Amino acid sequence: MFFVFDRFGWRWRGVRSAVGIPDVSGTWSLDGVSYDQDHQPKWQWSGQVEITQKYEKIFVCLRTAQSGSHSISAALVPEGRRYRLIYSYRNQPKPGEPELQAHIGHCELLFEPDLQTAEGCYFNGGGRFTHGTMSLKRSVPDAA
Repeated sequence: MFFVFDRFGWRWRGVRSAVGIPDVSGTWSLDGVSYDQDHQPKWQWSGQVEITQKYEKIFVCLRTAQSGSHSISAALVPEGRRYRLIYSYRNQPKPGEPELQAHIGHCELLFEPDLQTAEGCYFNGGGRFTHGTMSLKRSVPDAA
């Protein structure tokens, strides 16, 4: 019974309202800006974020032309009518990317109440010392 609830049941509109967990799963387009250690814009980039969500777990996968990352841990926290997705990740550059090194990082994204857009920031360490901002837009609007 929990298997069905964990995978599907919590997504039903009435149940989702009762348990207080929004459905942020899906594909999101992404625009980002990276800043160097002196807080100067260094790179503008874009990509795609795939969020896989169950009742108890969230997995975030980000892909760009230069690298890919996946979440190690994630949590969704209510903030009034909005929700903040907080996650740590590992990033692996694609072969042939001389300016990138494998690194770890932390990201926080604040979703608007309609769950169609989110904005946030991130920082990296352990191989790449940058930080930046990100804007997400749901690729296929949610009917919820």
